[in-house]
Amino acid sequence: MGGKFHIILFIIILLNSISLINNNHSKIIIPLYYSNNVNISNYIEFLLQGQLYAKLKLGSPEQIIYLLISTDTSYFSIESHDINKKFYDSNKSSTFSNTDIKFSFYKEKYKSGSYCTDQFYLINNIDDMKEVIYKNITFDYINSLSEEYILKEKKYYIDKNYNELSGIIGLQIPKSLSYISVLQRFYNIKAITKNIWSIFTINSQPYLLLGEDPYINDQTEVKRTNCYVSEYYHYWYFLFNDIKVGNTKLKEERIAQYSPQIGVIIGVKEYKNYIQKNFFNDLIMNEKCRENNLTLNEKIYSYYECVSNINLDNFEPLEFIHQELSYKFILDKNDLFADFNNKKYFLVIFLEKVEYSYQNSNNWMFGTPFIKKYNFVFDQDRQIILFYEKNNKNTSNNYKSSGNSSFTIIIIIFLSIFTGIIIVYLVIKIIFKPKQIKANELEDSFSYKNQDIIYNDKENINAIYNSKYNKLGI
Repeated sequence: MGGKFHIILFIIILLNSISLINNNHSKIIIPLYYSNNVNISNYIEFLLQGQLYAKLKLGSPEQIIYLLISTDTSYFSIESHDINKKFYDSNKSSTFSNTDIKFSFYKEKYKSGSYCTDQFYLINNIDDMKEVIYKNITFDYINSLSEEYILKEKKYYIDKNYNELSGIIGLQIPKSLSYISVLQRFYNIKAITKNIWSIFTINSQPYLLLGEDPYINDQTEVKRTNCYVSEYYHYWYFLFNDIKVGNTKLKEERIAQYSPQIGVIIGVKEYKNYIQKNFFNDLIMNEKCRENNLTLNEKIYSYYECVSNINLDNFEPLEFIHQELSYKFILDKNDLFADFNNKKYFLVIFLEKVEYSYQNSNNWMFGTPFIKKYNFVFDQDRQIILFYEKNNKNTSNNYKSSGNSSFTIIIIIFLSIFTGIIIVYLVIKIIFKPKQIKANELEDSFSYKNQDIIYNDKENINAIYNSKYNKLGI
């Protein structure tokens, strides 16, 4: 073997060692925000207050988009500049690529487009929060909306700067085996090592974490247990055995969906009477509160609107009892009331009627008032939900970075020692070899740029090309 071969071997080992160290943070961390539009005018839009959304950068040069975090869908969709001039413009990105594989969403084909790729700027290290380039990430690029959808869809703004949502990060388990989920897309390029996700907070700032359990290394402060996801509904849900309203305990199993896409709790009609009896009746009689109805997405809801200075001392918390977890999920007055337009609103609304019988009206939906209070991790591969109960020592749900594991540290030490041995061996070979290597050649062989990790999503593109499903009529 010649000296040049040994030098190449050393470089390969060194680069592999650096790659292992850099890839130790096999997770994606996405900062989230609660929608908070001060310019909205009615309670229908107020329901959308508190939605969780992400602010992402993509393209070259980079463009900013706002994506809803939702468990109602599995799509990773971005609407184009053709639909709204504020949205992502693929023509301005030099790294954009169109696979020309077409799709349409929903049976009514409300949305259509093609699978495309571009580079995204995402965080994979909680310690320095540095953005890393992920190249050729596949997303569902929507460039056409049906007239029916445009008429039904109401435009609203997510902040006082009049920004609008231009897509969705869907965390539902895919209904079609041919569709590649958001988690699977990042897993395929080894940007994450597990198909799990969670929403956690650091100093009241919410984040979406893909690929890692944020509480697994903190067993002294949290308790771990499981509850299950439905294979029929494809939603992440909890099964409650009892619900307590005031002094009334209602024994009936109900499903509650984890729903970061709404800023309220949506309840079943049968429970409204118990809540009204326990708290709102006297306030309604004294004209401190009133019950209103609203229609949204072909469903009729009822809600309570009160004067801003009502006394909440007599409000009894809602208790959702989960026997398998042996735990009560409690939502009190601090969780369930919010001020808006000089009035106070009860953040539980009740589904009174649905227009079509196939729509399910027997489930609860737990939006951000619940999500802010309780910690969960969602395992897509095993289709289970991990619940972490806070104990008295820790009242925050802050994520603690796992850092380097002991195994990884051992591997790094081993590789360092092994690399050192190779260096010594190569130095001896070079010194005692009759033929000398020019200094500038050796320097060139060892030179490389110290730059950000770059991930490539060609596996996902190939998976789409190889799929026999070119359309999703889901």
